[in-house]
Amino acid sequence: MEKKFSMGKQTGTDKEMIKVQVVNVSGTRFEVSENTWTTIKKNVPEKYQDNLHQLGSEIYVERHPSAFQSILYFEQGGELHLPSDLCPSSFKKELEFWGVDEYCLAKCCFAKYAGYFDDNEVLKILESDENKARANKLHLMKISAGAHGWRRIQGRMWLILNEPFHSKAAKVYFVYSAILITVSLFALIAGTHHAFQRPLNMKEWKIYFGDEWHKYKHHFVSEVEPEPEVTSEPEVSSEPESTTEPEPTSEAESTSEPESTSEPESSSEPESTSEPESTSEPESSSEPESTSEPESSSEPESTSEPESTSEPESSSEPEATSEPESNSEPESTSEPEMISEAEGEEEAWAIPENAFARYLFLDILEFICIALFSVDLVIRFIFCPYRYQLLFSFLNWIDIFALVVMYLKYTIETIFPKEKYEASVLDILHCLQIVRIFRLFRLVKNFIGFRVLLYAFKASFKELLLMSLFLFVAMLVFSTFAFFSGDDNFPNIPDSFWWAVVTMTTVGYGDVVPKTTLSKTIGVFCAICGVCLIAVIIPIFVNNFMLFYTYSKVWGKKAEKQHGSKSVKITQVLAVDDLEK
Repeated sequence: MEKKFSMGKQTGTDKEMIKVQVVNVSGTRFEVSENTWTTIKKNVPEKYQDNLHQLGSEIYVERHPSAFQSILYFEQGGELHLPSDLCPSSFKKELEFWGVDEYCLAKCCFAKYAGYFDDNEVLKILESDENKARANKLHLMKISAGAHGWRRIQGRMWLILNEPFHSKAAKVYFVYSAILITVSLFALIAGTHHAFQRPLNMKEWKIYFGDEWHKYKHHFVSEVEPEPEVTSEPEVSSEPESTTEPEPTSEAESTSEPESTSEPESSSEPESTSEPESTSEPESSSEPESTSEPESSSEPESTSEPESTSEPESSSEPEATSEPESNSEPESTSEPEMISEAEGEEEAWAIPENAFARYLFLDILEFICIALFSVDLVIRFIFCPYRYQLLFSFLNWIDIFALVVMYLKYTIETIFPKEKYEASVLDILHCLQIVRIFRLFRLVKNFIGFRVLLYAFKASFKELLLMSLFLFVAMLVFSTFAFFSGDDNFPNIPDSFWWAVVTMTTVGYGDVVPKTTLSKTIGVFCAICGVCLIAVIIPIFVNNFMLFYTYSKVWGKKAEKQHGSKSVKITQVLAVDDLEK
């Protein structure tokens, strides 16, 4: 379709006609003024000047018509817009050909244009890593199919160990690894729960207390050593012998009482001395004898002088009561004192309540897992065709570190059994067992979703670092304001850091809350600032994740087709080589 138009300027009554140049861009003809075409032609770089072909009166160019139309409009004085039917990368090439700066794009189109290339830069991370992985896989397939001897065995074994979806044997090994890692983590996690713990036995208690075992031995005597109970019986039976000796003296004193009935004061004294003897030993076998004799001796006193003896008795009661108290105090108070001392010792040397040991089957599971992980590591080292890659592999170092920690732990417990019950270097080894959790990465590293998540973190590292910086600054500001607000719930600035972070991240545990009006106002601004900050930064990470995830589906299918065609070519070439041989 040909379009002809004329441009001119009026000078007086004459109309000056401007020459028109026809430009054919891939079959689409544009008629432009000669001045405009001269300007466009000057902007074209020298290396592309040969692509402007002169065909008679026309200029023929093999470029995109939509891009040339936008550039023509820009050279005529309009704005430069991105064509809707043209990819930004293709439009960039057109701008480069016609010598137009990309920053001349209008604002409405530049955001889309720049965003496209930003996304491409982000996707290069995924493409480069995936291309390397597929290149290594193709190389291994070539080795396993074309090499001979040990090299071929290495290639096949490494495909089984590192490519879980390559063959049935690789899938079986993947399931085996998953079960082994799960059992190892179960032994670690279950050992910390009370349902999988038991009380310590006697041997473990002796190791636990060590040199102080004699202080706690009385807690376990009744259970293990019944002999001390038999030896203690004669001591109890010897008490009546010592208590029967004063009995004749009490009888003699009681017999002398009728003779001295005329002297009530003197007769009251032996009664008072006999009473503490009878009351001081209530548990002895002579108790009925001692109690019966005073009763018999008191009867004649009451019958002979009922009136006269009543007064002395009443007068002698304070003396009688005072003397037994003085005489009985050392005997009666000595036993409670001994009991309280024993109770105090038991309280002072009480058995710890949080001393437990896990069941034996968990230790057996850990021993089995350690042995299998060690065998797996040795097999990987033997059959790895790229030893230098194995040395720089993060997951490989995780396996080595976890095995070293476990070997050190059980070695120290065997040589120094007391160390596992005391604060020592063994506590650090127990904490380092958490490294075993990172073995889960070996299971999920081959799933595209996990890799996409890692790529999203890698691509959003700058934004996440910026968000962390803003959170840190805001934490310092609002915690300082909260402290100087005079609220008692914020005793110092470091303690206020926790409240500021929890408030800005919209978690709000409620353990620290403002009470005064000023501190509540500061809390409102702190929450609003945190919401705005997170709402600005987090979508960048989400967009990167969605970009990687969407692209991985399309690119993955494309790569699988290319991989399939390359593998077919490899097998065909190897088959031809075998026939030639």
